[in-house]
Amino acid sequence: MPPKNSIGTIKMVTEPLSDTNFSTWRFKIQNALAYQNLDDFILKDTEEMKKRADYAACKKLTTTFIRMHLNEESIACFVGSNFSTYEPKSIWDAILDFYATKSLENAASLWDKLHDIKFVDGSTQEALNSFRSTFQLLVEVTMGKLDKKTPETCWMFFLLKRLPASFSVFRSIQFANLKHSDISLSTFLKDIESEIRRQTEIQASASFQATALSVTPQSKSKSTPGSRPPCQRCKNGIHDPATAHSEANCHAAPEKAAAFHQASLEKATARIAKKAMLSVNSGVPDTIILDSGATRHYLRHQTYFVKLML
Repeated sequence: MPPKNSIGTIKMVTEPLSDTNFSTWRFKIQNALAYQNLDDFILKDTEEMKKRADYAACKKLTTTFIRMHLNEESIACFVGSNFSTYEPKSIWDAILDFYATKSLENAASLWDKLHDIKFVDGSTQEALNSFRSTFQLLVEVTMGKLDKKTPETCWMFFLLKRLPASFSVFRSIQFANLKHSDISLSTFLKDIESEIRRQTEIQASASFQATALSVTPQSKSKSTPGSRPPCQRCKNGIHDPATAHSEANCHAAPEKAAAFHQASLEKATARIAKKAMLSVNSGVPDTIILDSGATRHYLRHQTYFVKLML
């Protein structure tokens, strides 16, 4: 007997019946009715059941539950216009006869549905689920008319060719395996699902790393100019005590500034000369700058050289 509050808690368990979801629809409807202990009203409907006090109420509840999961086209096909009649087994049998009758017509229709399933990146798992349920129905309607192994082998090769470009390596490996081993379709579909999970994990990992890099603050290098202490310089004719030289040797003093800048210019000129010639007459001055800022011609004074003892 169904729970007393069955009518109050009834709800949709799957999408309305259509040409593409019969296998899933049948499975979920039958399971939901079994949960409410109402599945016998679509499978048996025996004389013993008619003796139950709640027989009419259960038939009405079961019929209403099935009708709730039919679209307008299916209602017109399997229910008609007589909504006051509650015969759940009749509706159930009519639906099964239409979709699952063992006939070449149903087999051809299911074959077309399998062919129309598209496998694209991002929705490969959904396409695989649709393929699995449709193929199971194909096996059901061709039972006794077509051996199971033949369509399985054909559709395995067909699936390999229809998989997205991201499965190129997987495709090559599977083609090699199919030529040298006996693989069932169920095992083959599980291998595809494993490859889907592997690719999903790789994409998730790459996305996580990219996100982590985008939010990680850039560490400041120790050698950046901003981290160095400012260089102390004497300027405006005033000596800075923080410098390494004494005030007496300060080149910023007015009497030494001109000589210091002249020496700086001569030094810069020497750097850009094509050749360095140690000659008094050469264009490169033979001068040195002392700490005081004064200059001397080192080639003119022997005191700058050490005597060589021969």
